[in-house]
Amino acid sequence: MDRFGIEIWPAVLVFARMGSFVMLLPGLGETFVSPRFRLAVAFMMALVLAPAAAQVAPGIPTKMGDALGIIFMEMLIGIALGAVTRLVMSALATAGQIASLQSGLAMGAMFDPTFGGQTPQLQTFMGMLGLAAALAANMHHALIEAAWATYERFPPGGRFPVNDWAEYAVLGISNSFSVAMQMSAPLLVFGFLYYAALGVVSRMLPQIQIFFVAQPLGLLLGLLVFLMSLGVAIGIFLESLERFALEWS
Repeated sequence: MDRFGIEIWPAVLVFARMGSFVMLLPGLGETFVSPRFRLAVAFMMALVLAPAAAQVAPGIPTKMGDALGIIFMEMLIGIALGAVTRLVMSALATAGQIASLQSGLAMGAMFDPTFGGQTPQLQTFMGMLGLAAALAANMHHALIEAAWATYERFPPGGRFPVNDWAEYAVLGISNSFSVAMQMSAPLLVFGFLYYAALGVVSRMLPQIQIFFVAQPLGLLLGLLVFLMSLGVAIGIFLESLERFALEWS
């Protein structure tokens, strides 16, 4: 076996796992980012991390089928890690949807480049703001370090840890919903109190068209509560993203 093959094999394994992860990484894995740029980032990561990956990389199989199986398994692990990361990011979409419902802007939809498709305006705003805040806080660096730490837990050449990934997926979904509820808690309290007050007023003064009076006021107060709690909500999201990265490292 030549020296070139021994040196290039760890780089191929790193490219398979980390490249698949980069394709789904928040910030780099968005639909508006060029696939060529993502491939270039994955290629540079493979070159940089290949010497370190050589310590845990298995030997080059003598059969082509075995080598392709190891590469496919590395790609599967990278995709699974990226998918779980996306579950954590979905807290922004849930919080934005709740904010849109409570403020009365759920019907105003626009294209969301972060999550794709037509989404309410506050959901689009939360997605873009959360992504910008994560990049400004260098959370993408922490996520890349967390993905690299998986080589100690799931070394190349082993079997795909189905039970571990299923547990991580369930925890990711539950934590995402919990974080979204924490982010939108002020708006939930506002919505409950506001609509309860409207119910009391409509019972006391049934002759008033309460909907036409309350809709503009609810929109104004809802946006005010949303803006006042926005900084705290983004802080809660960044803390959850940091905790997720620390769980892997």
